[in-house]
Amino acid sequence: MKKLYTLIAAMFCCALAFSQEAEESETSTKAGLTDLQLILRADATPVVPRNGAGKSNFSFDRSSIYTIVAGDIGGGFSFYLHNHWFAPHPEELYNKTGHSDYTNWIDYAQLTYTTGNWAFDLGKGMIPIADWNNDPYDWEVSTIANTFFYNSVQSYQYGINAAYTAESINSTFKVNVSTSPFGEKFFSSKKYSYSLNWTGEFGVWQPMASFTYADGYEGDQGFGIFAFGNKFNFDKFTVTLDYINMTDTWSSPLRRTTVDLALQYKISEAFDICLKGGYESNGEGEDLLGWDETLEYGYVPTYMDKDYKFGSISMNIYPLRNNKDLRILFNAAINNYSDNLAMNIGVLYVLDFMKFINK
Repeated sequence: MKKLYTLIAAMFCCALAFSQEAEESETSTKAGLTDLQLILRADATPVVPRNGAGKSNFSFDRSSIYTIVAGDIGGGFSFYLHNHWFAPHPEELYNKTGHSDYTNWIDYAQLTYTTGNWAFDLGKGMIPIADWNNDPYDWEVSTIANTFFYNSVQSYQYGINAAYTAESINSTFKVNVSTSPFGEKFFSSKKYSYSLNWTGEFGVWQPMASFTYADGYEGDQGFGIFAFGNKFNFDKFTVTLDYINMTDTWSSPLRRTTVDLALQYKISEAFDICLKGGYESNGEGEDLLGWDETLEYGYVPTYMDKDYKFGSISMNIYPLRNNKDLRILFNAAINNYSDNLAMNIGVLYVLDFMKFINK
């Protein structure tokens, strides 16, 4: 804890020093609101038997209300708030406010200082694990069409970031220290994670890589997480390929692996489709991420006792002409843990107040 406080204090001192330089050079940012959004999503997720087996189920899955508030404070400082106000079981969002092992109503609450090619963040944000599967906003994805790793690791944590963008090599390097997603409560658990991240952009190819060491559940046991993500952007076609390796012992560095591949095609401005598949293996011993031997919604596993395989198809429909604020979503998925076919039908609406403020 003392080391974390010392690092936070040092970054504050750096930020104040850089702020004075920015003001003296008259490059400080003008204060003002830069983003104000209300995001509404309503979902229906029926689960139906397939191959004459399984058991029907139903949930509201990703039904939610989010807000985004962001602004420039001046002197190179800015803030970003990203809050999750409603879920199918909203009481859990608020009861788990102090928890690092569970999603709650605060996703992002960051203060950022930017000077030149440097950016410093303090507050709650994401652990920079290099996984394109984790890149979309939470309200844009479906639980049934995601990896076990994505559904299990709580990446929103309190911490600090330092990032440097090297324009000459089209790369950004980031260092992160934060609370561990494998603790129970943010600071009282006294468990932390430490990450290095690199992101590049080279024509159609956007690679990123990261290494994270996170304190574990019990005693001094920790987890090493290596991730390598790849995105290829073409005219109407986007391909992402992610690899994640996680281990709790140096004697078995490839113990737990996750691979996911997504192929997205934009048929028109009003319609796109995505095919996705994933494979995960836990290796020897107990599941490093599992917490209960059940199936959420009768479909999503919460514990791995064998290799996990899944496949899904997703579609986005934008019914408003030249407008992406309203979206109709459809997902269908199967996996080798459930004898069910899971479907997700949702409506997403983003109310961007800045469009009215800036008129």
